[in-house]
This record gives sequence, structure tokens and C-alpha cells, in this order.
Amino acid sequence: MMSSAFAAGVTIDMNGSTTYEIDQDNMDMSSLPFTPAFDSSNIHAGQSVMPISSSAMMAGGMGGGMMGGGNMAGTITATGVELEPQGISGTVATAITSGGQTSFTMALPTGCAFSTLTGATSVTIYQQPKTVISTGSSIAGGSTVHAFGLMFFDNGQWKMVASRLGSN
Repeated sequence: MMSSAFAAGVTIDMNGSTTYEIDQDNMDMSSLPFTPAFDSSNIHAGQSVMPISSSAMMAGGMGGGMMGGGNMAGTITATGVELEPQGISGTVATAITSGGQTSFTMALPTGCAFSTLTGATSVTIYQQPKTVISTGSSIAGGSTVHAFGLMFFDNGQWKMVASRLGSN
């Protein structure tokens, strides 16, 4: 999508019939110590979402998601909204090893986009047995880490269920 499309502005309307789904492809969501929630009461700035519309996309584009050509300005009514995986980077205090279920706190860099949107200074990352560590079998404490997964806001704290982790 071209940057001029973002500058034009798009409004996504959601109503009582809008459905909410979590994109769990390649995600291990088993045995988490919290219940991941994504619905009309649990959608927050900072989450990566994809609105789905069965009607024509804005002024002259296609339906079926955020694709299409023409003028991107306008309003669509979302028939569905899907929570998508996203990436985030930060520093971890403790070492991370592959194969187990654990959690750790990731301190976010000052001024990162996620912090600017949410005011958060850290995120709790949940590593699952199927989480892939892309840089080998462990990551040293104090490392800058990139995490990729689903972001939830639970009991006043940001939590990510990671599908991939890697040191920068």
C-alpha cells in the first residue's frame, strides 16, 4: 500500500454484528496462564488487526479485506475483524532457551511506535513449547530480542504469545 493511501484516511466502522477472530495459524495457544481475549471489548490501539468487509472497499476498490486500488479514503463497515501476529523488539533481562513454556518481560525502547501508541514500557512475552528461536537454541540475558506473535491487553498489561523469537 502506498503512503499516500494512509495520508488520505480510512475509517473502519464496527457494529454489533461485527465478528472477531484471532489468527492462530502457526501459534501455540495451549496452557497459557491467562485467557486471550479479542472482541468488541478487547480491541486496543497497538494491536495488529485486519478489518474484513463484504461490501465495496472505500471509494472504488475491492471488498474482502484491506486490498484494492483507487482512492483509499472513506469509510467501510467491517463485517469481521481479525487479530494478526505482529513484531516487537526490546531488551530481555533473563536468558531464553528453546523447548519449554516460560514468560519473560521485554523492556521496550524509548520512543518505539508501540510505546508511543500505548504508553507501555514493557511487554510480557509468553514462550510456548512450539515457539521457534530463529537464532539457535538460546538467547543470552541482556540481549535485544525481536518477538513475533499475538498481542493481548489483559488486566492492564500487554502480553504477547510468541511464535518466533530471535536476537538482533
